[in-house]
Amino acid sequence: MEKLVFIGFGQVARWVAKSACETHQLIGTTRSAARAEELRTYGLETHVLSGELEKDCQALAKLCESACVLVSFPPDGKTDRYLTQALAKNSLGAKAVIYISSTGVYGKETGVVDESTPVDSSFGNNTVRLDAEENWRKIGAIILRAPGLYSPDSGLHTRLLSGTYKLPGDGSKFTSRIHLKDLARIILAIFSRTASSKPIAPGSLYVVGDEKPTTQLEVVTWLCNRLHIPIPESVPLEAVSETLRGNRRVSAQKILKELNLNLEFPTYVEGFSDCLPPQEAEARFR
Repeated sequence: MEKLVFIGFGQVARWVAKSACETHQLIGTTRSAARAEELRTYGLETHVLSGELEKDCQALAKLCESACVLVSFPPDGKTDRYLTQALAKNSLGAKAVIYISSTGVYGKETGVVDESTPVDSSFGNNTVRLDAEENWRKIGAIILRAPGLYSPDSGLHTRLLSGTYKLPGDGSKFTSRIHLKDLARIILAIFSRTASSKPIAPGSLYVVGDEKPTTQLEVVTWLCNRLHIPIPESVPLEAVSETLRGNRRVSAQKILKELNLNLEFPTYVEGFSDCLPPQEAEARFR
C-alpha cells in the first residue's frame, strides 16, 4: 500500500485522509502526545517528534522515502526554510510532494487570476507565504494555490448561521472557493499520476478553485434564502480584513484539464447544497 505522509494536519489534510484511508498507508507527525492520539482517530500511523530539528528532519526524511507527501501547515517565516533545507540535506526521496498555498498571494490583483498572474508580495504576509512556496519548490514540491475552503463543518454558511459574517461594502466584489472534498480529489489525482507515464512535473504551480466565481452578494443571498435568515448588514470595506476586500476570479482550468478531472461541486450551488441539512437545501441546484 502506498505511503501518504502528512506534514501539518489541518482541515485539508483531514479531508485527504478521509478520502485516502482505504487506499494509502497514512502517516503523520507531531510533537505532542495528546495530538498524536487525535491523529490516530483519523487512521494515521503517528510518529511523535523530539523537538530537535536535525534529529526530527532525519526521521521525517526517512518516513518520506518513496512516499507521497502533503504539506499544509501555515507558514511562520522560518519552519519551511529550516525543514526544506534539512530534508534536502538528508536526500528527501519522496515520490511527490504537494504544498498547499493560497490565492491570497495575488493580493490586490483584480479580475481573472491564473498561474500567469503576477503575485503581490507587498500584500499582508505574502512575503512569508511566497518564501515558503519557493523553499518547497526548490526540493520539487508541486504548489497548489487555493481560494476560500469550505465543507459541511466550515465556511461561509457557518459564519452566516453564527451571525459573525458582515457583508463587505455592497457585496459586489468577486470571490472564488473550493469544496474541501474537491481539493482532496485534486491532491490525490496528482499523487496517482506519479506512477503514470505523464506525472505532474516537480516544482509545478497551479491555482485551484471551482468553476463559478461569484460576487459576495450573490452567494450570500443564495445561502440566506436557503437558511431562512436575513441578509447580514453591510460594513465599509476598510472595516473588514484585507483578505475580504479582494476582487478576484480564480481560473483552475489548467490543472483540471491536465488531470482530466471534473469537480463534484463545480459551483457554490452544488457545494453548499451538500453542506446544508436536507431541510435547508430543498431547492437544491436551483
